[in-house]
Amino acid sequence: MSLFGAISVYFLARITEKYSNKIVLFIASLIFAITLIVSPISGMILGGLGLILRYSLDPLINNKFSDYINKNVESKHRATSISTFEMIRRIPYTFSIILLGYISDIIHL
Repeated sequence: MSLFGAISVYFLARITEKYSNKIVLFIASLIFAITLIVSPISGMILGGLGLILRYSLDPLINNKFSDYINKNVESKHRATSISTFEMIRRIPYTFSIILLGYISDIIHL
């Protein structure tokens, strides 16, 4: 899946030449969110395509957020801002692990 991310980062420069950072970030985040919602419902083929799309957009979103933070946040607050962003990105994984642990306790796995 990292191959798809590398390809999307390669095209990032071309995309940002045509559109502003805010538009690219908004559209990429919107597509990312839609694939998160649709992939469990859609089945194997569309779910697989959704995963490929999600892994392609993840590096693009990370790069755009880093660029945005680097341009708009003072250097003394930059490390904290980037750490906070990464922590917020990881929250769904934390909650899903807690939920999976709870479910496995209920069904005795």
